[in-house]
Amino acid sequence: MRSRCSFFPSSMKIIFDYNRTLFDPDAQALYPGALDLLRGLAAAHELFLISTEEGGRAQVFASLGIAAYFKEALFVHEKTEQVFAAIAGDASDVAVIGDSISREIAIGNRLGYLTIRVKQGKFASQEPQGPDERADHEIGDIALAAAIINDHHEQYRDPVYFLVLVSSQRPAPGLLHALLDERRPLRNPSSSPEAGRRGCT
Repeated sequence: MRSRCSFFPSSMKIIFDYNRTLFDPDAQALYPGALDLLRGLAAAHELFLISTEEGGRAQVFASLGIAAYFKEALFVHEKTEQVFAAIAGDASDVAVIGDSISREIAIGNRLGYLTIRVKQGKFASQEPQGPDERADHEIGDIALAAAIINDHHEQYRDPVYFLVLVSSQRPAPGLLHALLDERRPLRNPSSSPEAGRRGCT
């Protein structure tokens, strides 16, 4: 029998940028914490990578030993909404993690995905030129993305959060937090005598 909680996504699709997000082109190595981040997220979610193909990036990526953590890695001529949307498919809980506000962050925002900007490398000082370039979260260390993803996904599986999100794509944070505050006492079905009937099975 289908779980009555299967309506809510059990995992996310997470789309990573490569250069200056996971890989430091100056040091020619992964950023500290990137490997542990991928290992942890891949255990619970579907990971994807989209990068522009420049200077043999695909070959360097293949040599890093991280390809197994990704369901698919694409090296493309240009990052477009179509490329990102094709990966997301009909998934409703998608995140984009990258350093370029004018490319992957803007694309993720236009498509209604959760966006996490990693402020490291040559684009770290860039200022957003419009709402499309303002990420939902900004971090200075790629390892910090794990906590954001985990918190978001926990909230996303709350029915109130889910219904508000799918009805408005990008709901006002104040409204969403107010709804969650009202909902929070009911979020743990195990505290109720009816937990067996109401919980996820």
